[in-house]
Amino acid sequence: MKSLPPPIVFVIALGLMSLFPHLQSVAFFRPLAVALGVFATITGGLSVWAFYQAKTTIDPRRIEATSALVQNGIFRFSRNPMYLSLAILLIAFVLWRGNLWALLVLPLFISYIQIFQILPEERMLTEKFGRDYQDYCARVRRWI
Repeated sequence: MKSLPPPIVFVIALGLMSLFPHLQSVAFFRPLAVALGVFATITGGLSVWAFYQAKTTIDPRRIEATSALVQNGIFRFSRNPMYLSLAILLIAFVLWRGNLWALLVLPLFISYIQIFQILPEERMLTEKFGRDYQDYCARVRRWI
C-alpha cells in the first residue's frame, strides 16, 4: 500500500486540528508554543543537514534510495528526529491556538507515521545495513 508522505500527513493533521475552535483566553500557552516551534524547527533543520552531509536521500517516498546510515548529530538522540519535529510542531500549534482538545489528533498522526513510514523504513534499513542498523537501534530510541 502506498502511504502519504509525512509532510502531507502533517498538513492533514494541522487541518484537523484547525477544526477545533481557537480560544482567545490562553495567552500563557503562547511562549511555550513559540519555544516548542523554534526547537522543532531547529531539530528538523539539523536532521536535514545531517542527511545532506551524508549525501543520502531525504525523500520519504524513496527509502530504497538511502545510501548512508546517518547516526551522527541529532540522530544520536532519536532515530526519527524529522518526524519527532513534526509532532512537536503539532503540539506547538495546539498550544498557540489554545484548544487542548485538538491534541486528540496527535496520536493519529504519530500512529500513521509509525505504521506507514517508520516501520517500512526500519525493515528496509535492516535489509540494507544489517548489523550496523541493529546496533544503532539498540543504542538510540525510535522517537525520544
